[in-house]
Amino acid sequence: MKKTANTWAELIASASSKQLDDIPDGFLTCQQIAKQEDKDVKYIQKKLKVLIEEGKVEFKKFRIKQFDGVVFPTMHYKIISK
Repeated sequence: MKKTANTWAELIASASSKQLDDIPDGFLTCQQIAKQEDKDVKYIQKKLKVLIEEGKVEFKKFRIKQFDGVVFPTMHYKIISK
């Protein structure tokens, strides 16, 4: 029982809103993809939605520092390799 309490304590302590996540290789934000492909962000958002539904792209949220310095969970996308 004590192991669970320690695990919860560690988990809660690590839930700092200022802590940044390590982004695994291959994951990019919509803005990064749009810049890389020289396309409009709205266009990329629409295409990503379709690609997710088709099972060609996966997504996860990672905490990153935004342009204004605020840490915020942000969706990242990765091509699913088969």
